[in-house]
Amino acid sequence: MADKNLKTVIELNCTEIKPGLVKAEYKINGKDVNAETDRVAAEFSSYAAVPGFRSGKAPLNIVKSRFAPQIKEELTRRFMTNALDKFAEDQKSEIVAFNLPEGGKMPEFEFGQDFAMTLEFDVAPQFELPQYKGLKLDAAASVVTDKEIEERIESYKNMYASYTEIDTAAQAGDMLKVSYQSDFPVTEETPAALKRQVVSDENWLWLNEPETIPGVIKALTGAVKDKDYEFTAEYPADYREAALAGKKVKYNVSVKAVQRRTPVTDMAELCKKMQVEKEEDLRTRVKEALAMDAEMKSLNVKRDQAVKALEEKVGALVIPPSLLAQETQKELRRLANSAIKSEADAEQFKKDIDAHKAEAEKAARERLSRIFIMQKIAKEEKITVVDQEVETQIKGLSRYYGCKSQDLRKMLHENGGMEDMQMDILIAKVTDFIVANAAK
Repeated sequence: MADKNLKTVIELNCTEIKPGLVKAEYKINGKDVNAETDRVAAEFSSYAAVPGFRSGKAPLNIVKSRFAPQIKEELTRRFMTNALDKFAEDQKSEIVAFNLPEGGKMPEFEFGQDFAMTLEFDVAPQFELPQYKGLKLDAAASVVTDKEIEERIESYKNMYASYTEIDTAAQAGDMLKVSYQSDFPVTEETPAALKRQVVSDENWLWLNEPETIPGVIKALTGAVKDKDYEFTAEYPADYREAALAGKKVKYNVSVKAVQRRTPVTDMAELCKKMQVEKEEDLRTRVKEALAMDAEMKSLNVKRDQAVKALEEKVGALVIPPSLLAQETQKELRRLANSAIKSEADAEQFKKDIDAHKAEAEKAARERLSRIFIMQKIAKEEKITVVDQEVETQIKGLSRYYGCKSQDLRKMLHENGGMEDMQMDILIAKVTDFIVANAAK
């Protein structure tokens, strides 16, 4: 908590370096530095042990001498805290980031001397919120057609297909019973999920997307029972198992059996598999599911319309430069992870780096603008993100990626992804609030 008295003696001079970036020069004169030093030394004296003196009775000059480094550290912290608060109060600006000027360092501190410090602040853009309730959103839910119902039933027939062992060469969509080894080093400490990915005495590989092992469809299409095959898997840079991300792994695969899918053709059999009594009930269930899908699509259209409408009303925002640079780097990494699947991809990405940087900055600017708008509405409407919502999101993602919740949570904390997740949840909640309060 900042000290009201200390804030009043801090001299502040602010200069806008560029839109969204302000340089703040602080100064505290030696007399006020001495007064604050005595206050801190008195606090130290009350609990710090000084040989030859009872607790709280040691002279301040002895305490300052004995605990000089600790007192200077505490004073610097207090000056910094009060400097931040004074800037926010005097400038009426919301600080989103601060740092020392380029090449700068924290000033040396000396008792009794003037203390001067320069900081640079990224400040949030100032803008008026437009009317965000009662927006006109147009996204009529589509009517479910008989054709859509038939197509969904056909997909269920494939979903509940049976697999029969065959003696001919494997083709796309087949299931292969295999064992495999790889040149990836496995130790006793290797996690079970990672170990299963690189070595298995018995497993099933489906020659369809998404691939269990990168490149397995191409490598094993045409494979036959009781033969061995070799191929090299190139794992993408964003692969869920960090130990395999961006790696090339050589596999030796022994095919033990090839099975081909036979779709369900009899409606009575399909009804039994889907646990409904008759075909009419199945069609009713399918129609209801399609209606829900259509409603969700309509909702997503409204969400997009709401966000775009607000962004158009607010107009272009001045995005703080340091924040923009940081978010641009995040977007550039996302682009790289998505585009680079091989060394050739990496080389091409480097050649097109200027175009990728421009694309990343555009995406970063759009995301940050959206964040500032949604945060302001969230503050106005007291919309927050609770721990349970974050936990639900983590559990869902952990199931999707096939990893433990605690491992994903740890990774998110380490790479800064937790803040992004919380922000995504907040944006979704605010967006749904706007849609719920749109014109009927």
